[in-house]
Amino acid sequence: MKVDHRIEAEQIADLERWRAGRDQAAVRQALDALKKVAEDDGPGANIMEAPSRLPMPEATTGEWAGALRQVFGEFRAPTGVGGGVGAPG
Repeated sequence: MKVDHRIEAEQIADLERWRAGRDQAAVRQALDALKKVAEDDGPGANIMEAPSRLPMPEATTGEWAGALRQVFGEFRAPTGVGGGVGAPG
């Protein structure tokens, strides 16, 4: 599937307008609060209520998931693949 470059540009522009119109300080504060809950509760704790408990003013799922990755890291399955993917040089 190939996405028309005009549609891609429109979607990027829409996202940039949306982000520019939101309260960035409130989003940052909410993401920081989410990270604090994750750090305080620690590994093994059920923190899945945190995003619904905390006010997440216009924060995207990707943003709050990124905040959790900053605390816990990212799981990489042991696939045996050791290097990059792609055609050689």
